[in-house]
Amino acid sequence: MKICAWCSTGFTVTNEDRAFYDKVSPIFNNVQYSIPDPSLCPDCRQQRRLCFRNERKLYKRKCDLCQKNTVSIYQSKAPFSVYCQECWWSDKWDALSYGQEFDFGRNFFEQFRDLQTKTPKLCLVNSNSVNSEYTHFGDGNKNCYMLFQSSNNDCCYYCYWMQQCRDNLDCHFCHSCEQCFESTGLENCYSCHFCQESEHCSDSYFLEDCRGCKNCLGCINLVHKQYCVFNEQKSKEEYFSVLKNFSIHTFSGLQKTKTQVNEFFITQPRKNLHIVNTENAMGDYLRRVKNTHSVFYAYDIEDCRYSENILRNCKDCLDISNAVRGVELCYENVQSVISVYGCLFTTFSRQGCSNLIYSDLCVSSHDCFGSSQLKRGSYCILNRQYTKEEYEELVPKIIEHMQKTGEWGEFFPPALS
Repeated sequence: MKICAWCSTGFTVTNEDRAFYDKVSPIFNNVQYSIPDPSLCPDCRQQRRLCFRNERKLYKRKCDLCQKNTVSIYQSKAPFSVYCQECWWSDKWDALSYGQEFDFGRNFFEQFRDLQTKTPKLCLVNSNSVNSEYTHFGDGNKNCYMLFQSSNNDCCYYCYWMQQCRDNLDCHFCHSCEQCFESTGLENCYSCHFCQESEHCSDSYFLEDCRGCKNCLGCINLVHKQYCVFNEQKSKEEYFSVLKNFSIHTFSGLQKTKTQVNEFFITQPRKNLHIVNTENAMGDYLRRVKNTHSVFYAYDIEDCRYSENILRNCKDCLDISNAVRGVELCYENVQSVISVYGCLFTTFSRQGCSNLIYSDLCVSSHDCFGSSQLKRGSYCILNRQYTKEEYEELVPKIIEHMQKTGEWGEFFPPALS
């Protein structure tokens, strides 16, 4: 049992946790630099990570390179440069030009703060998208607006955490859905409105925890049903007659229907947890997960703990927030996307990063320490280029310095957010 340095709550570091720390601890010149037990409880570790995510607050400002108006998560008074998408991804600037030598007379986090202030920031984390300027933490979106933490969507508006969806409005945590409105937790659904935690449903209104249902209204806990109203079977003619009488296309009719649905749902049993096809899993809102502990909102993952919002082939990770598509052997990361491997204490690692330590928004980079805004970088320390041999000689000295200052093994402090 340990005591959290922030909230003074007792928490446990398990043998499984320590085995993971040992597995991901970096090795240089045949010497392992062990990651120590965390000083914060899981909840406080999550709070520390998430304070680095301005997820949905956008500002109008100018690009500091081309001077064109753009949309950004950074306000105009931010103490660093911010580039628009076109400029940041271009070859008009080089992150290595901001490199600095490591000073063993100062704390690492102080020096990283200096680097952060110098390097230009990407206005929004939004890659491979078309006509989707007002989207953040996205990839591969097209014709989307006010869409956040989502990828591979087309024509989705005012939504959050959408994956492979089309023509949706005001939805949240949906996967492979089309023409849905004001719904949450749907998978493979079509034309579902005011529905939640359902899958393989279509042409329905106000569903909760339903599977394979079609043309239903105000139903809960049903499986493979059609033409049901408040869980009662109707004929096709009766169903459409009832649907017409509810007049949910009018505001007054919709409000009346919501009231009746809520009153009916209160009388029905609920599942204790929203979990489907799980094995040895503790958490909530889980689908197809295995061997997880304290994980929330996750699809298709295994061997992860103390994490949230992770999906699509992520495995063997601890303390990560928002990870998508092939993230493996990572610890204390925020927003790891697309084939990220072996990264420790990083923010916004993307598209094929590996073996990054204490780095911020690096793309397609590997074997870097304390670097920021790098594209296709390798063997860099504080954005300064080194040879492989120089890198492997200097990094252990920096880790030993951080062990003395008490920084090694801790995520970035909130002051760097």
